[in-house]
Amino acid sequence: MMKATGATAACGNFGGFRNDITDSTLKGNITADKFSKVRFNINNSVYTGSINSKNESQYVDITFDKTSKWNLTGHSYVNTITFQNQNNIRKYINSNGYNIYCNAKNNEWLGNKTITLPGGGKLIPIS
Repeated sequence: MMKATGATAACGNFGGFRNDITDSTLKGNITADKFSKVRFNINNSVYTGSINSKNESQYVDITFDKTSKWNLTGHSYVNTITFQNQNNIRKYINSNGYNIYCNAKNNEWLGNKTITLPGGGKLIPIS
């Protein structure tokens, strides 16, 4: 089941959510339950919100092209986070003091290092 209410998208009841977002401005939080799988490809777009803030989903995979941005509005948990230019990830995210927690094993490019993001938050690999 996929449910969108106002500015919130929710995925639950054995659901999966995959979206290729192109040339868009999105605002709202994405929540998922323990049965859910979420995948986003963000291209030439801006996303403002949090993803999987309760860390309940089976996985969340998110990919940014070199022109996209993410403005965090809450702590977010992802399985895999990919940037077209891994060497310059700070240009993609305005953390607003919030953290992104990602699976260390699935994000080996981080070298298990925490990265400070613009706005005071961090990208933190976790086991």
